[in-house]
Amino acid sequence: MSAVCEMEQTVATTEGTFTGDFNSAYRAEIHVAFDPPLHARASSDIIMEAKWLGPCKPGQKPGDMDAPGLKAVGGPGGQMNIRELMKMRDQLRKGAQ
Repeated sequence: MSAVCEMEQTVATTEGTFTGDFNSAYRAEIHVAFDPPLHARASSDIIMEAKWLGPCKPGQKPGDMDAPGLKAVGGPGGQMNIRELMKMRDQLRKGAQ
């Protein structure tokens, strides 16, 4: 995946790779570069490994994950859905063609 966006007058360029079967486990390796640096940080590297632990808890749906570490890097409250991210990726690829 790749993305470029503006954050607090800084351009964040993100490059990442997700691997795995996405049904029981996956791994993400993500690099974000900030130009100019954001809060004195020029870049950040994230490695995330996830695995299926059991059935969804009440209020969750397949693909949901809790990622408290995302709060530290400006993520959406530490929660996301990998299936929704994959759909957005596909839509962005179609739009780029």
